[in-house]
Amino acid sequence: MKPIDRNKNIDILRGISIFLVLIYHLEIEIFSHTIFKGGYLGVDIFFLISGYLITSILYIKSNDKKFNYKNFLKRRFLRIFPAYILLIFVTLLFGCLIFDPNQLLNLTNSATPSILFISNIYFWSVLNDYFFSNINSIPLLHTWSLSVEIQYYIFISLIFMIIKKINFNIKFSLLIIGILSFLIALLFSVTEPYVNFFGFQSRMWEFILGSFIFFYKDKINLKINLISKYIIYVFIFTFVIVFKETTPSLITLILLIFVSVLILNKNIYKETLDDKFFSFFGLISYSLYIWHYPIISFSEQFIFEIDNLTKFFMFLLSIFAGFISFKLIEKKLNKNTPKTYFIIFFVMVTCFVLIISITKNDGFPKRMNYNELYSMDISDDAVTEELKSIKKSIETISPDYYNIESNFLVIGNSHSIQAYHGLLFNTKIYKSINFKNFHIQISCLDETILVNSGDRCNKKLNFKKDTKFLKGVEDFKNSKYILLITRWTEEDLIALPRVIKFLNGQNKKIIIFNSVSDIIKRNDYNKLNDRQLIFIEKNHIKKNFPYRNYLYFNKHYPTSEDLIEMEKTYYLNRSKDSESINNRLKIISKKLNTNFFNLDKFLCEDVIKRCKIITDNKKHIMSDATGHMGLFGSKYLFKIIHKDFMEIINNNNF
Repeated sequence: MKPIDRNKNIDILRGISIFLVLIYHLEIEIFSHTIFKGGYLGVDIFFLISGYLITSILYIKSNDKKFNYKNFLKRRFLRIFPAYILLIFVTLLFGCLIFDPNQLLNLTNSATPSILFISNIYFWSVLNDYFFSNINSIPLLHTWSLSVEIQYYIFISLIFMIIKKINFNIKFSLLIIGILSFLIALLFSVTEPYVNFFGFQSRMWEFILGSFIFFYKDKINLKINLISKYIIYVFIFTFVIVFKETTPSLITLILLIFVSVLILNKNIYKETLDDKFFSFFGLISYSLYIWHYPIISFSEQFIFEIDNLTKFFMFLLSIFAGFISFKLIEKKLNKNTPKTYFIIFFVMVTCFVLIISITKNDGFPKRMNYNELYSMDISDDAVTEELKSIKKSIETISPDYYNIESNFLVIGNSHSIQAYHGLLFNTKIYKSINFKNFHIQISCLDETILVNSGDRCNKKLNFKKDTKFLKGVEDFKNSKYILLITRWTEEDLIALPRVIKFLNGQNKKIIIFNSVSDIIKRNDYNKLNDRQLIFIEKNHIKKNFPYRNYLYFNKHYPTSEDLIEMEKTYYLNRSKDSESINNRLKIISKKLNTNFFNLDKFLCEDVIKRCKIITDNKKHIMSDATGHMGLFGSKYLFKIIHKDFMEIINNNNF
């Protein structure tokens, strides 16, 4: 078989792939609808192309006695690593300039797995979902695909070496591996979607499909006309507009079959404008891929209102960075020379020095007046230590000490955790009540928790989380009272009648709590005029606390007049959606003849139209716009609700 010539179709497909991924990550909206919701499928096309190209090299050259697999991997390394390690270095530097300490620590935690090309494993273990709403705050998230790519290079080299030694049929071997990988992908797409997305085991078949395109390209004489080619283009773009699901799956296979037709096409056309456009993107595709995501991520940290025009400039900046990287790094540092290795070694060592320094210094909080900025929030050491002390004292008490009559289980998402903390802080006034927490979404609460070893709504092969789940089930069985405290969703409301029926069947006494209201983010950050704040402090407040004028977040305590104005503004800017859900929750609770407890009334007063923003000790209550309170806020709220809460408990009808 002859070595493959430069395949123009592959260059164009590379360009289409990176274009889809770039537009997907920019989240461009037209008429309030995000286009290319399935643009991540561009990565699957990349994997197919890689399988085709790498197999072509190994299959042809493995018959050459002088061929060295180490040299093959070395060339792959020099093709990928120089630009890649420089990208990580620059990302760490920008993180030091822009990120707050917690964000910076998260960045460094992902940097080492990225350098070692195991970030796909790291991200599946720490993220609930690749599609969660704030993925752009993790600048190195996109490195997962490069980790899969490198893992494939090593895997396929080993396969070729082994097959060559035992003189076995390479095509048959790859076919079996590909089928097994595809079956795993189909299974995991249902049972373990996060592991499926990031896992190499579910991606191998995409590479191997590319291998078989190479094996049979000379035997398939496929020629499609220009109209058919554009029909396939339309199909690909329609695919990424219509579909949005965790890949890989059967849908991915269907898309890649059509992509394969374009690779196998032997018809030669006169170069058109779209060919030139996508060929250019294909030329710089690698550099564009590695640089575009950090550019988007960092831009979203300091540009508050990002519209389509802003995204267009981010698009152009990504192309510019990709082109410069291609010309000055990819083309210049892909040679097997001492100079190349010295630069790589120097940058990599510098990266590790930065990572170690940032980690040891807790994200360099002195870059910003972090303690002062958080003086009204959750980072107060004294209150944190108080909570730790309470938890430790509870853990030392024998479980037999508590009677089931005093066992209260707080069930829900992150709102249940803050409620649990608030109740623990006030153990002295709640006296003999024993509080536990079961972290599970309300809609996922049913009889399956009594027979399954894990949360059916959160399958990630996370054995530590499974252990916590089993502890939650044990606490559920040993609790008489159930407190449903969560950030309620539509799914939770729909499932609530079923959940209440299940709990009643388990002879549980139930109290439903509404959510602490979400807050609409207003563009009031322009009022931030404290010149004592450095850039990173202003950026941190502006981006993460744009509602700062009613959730006070500054170095100076407000006057009484300012405080009243902020409380009024807070009241006016409560989310209408959140209010609607809470009202519906109250109605559903009444229909289900279940006790309902209104948390909001202790923070917000409808008569005077104001919401509290500070505790009696002048500490900040809220910590973000989604109803999350700081530790001070949790401690305060569950102290002031004590009387009303105990009235429900002591009610004879309860």
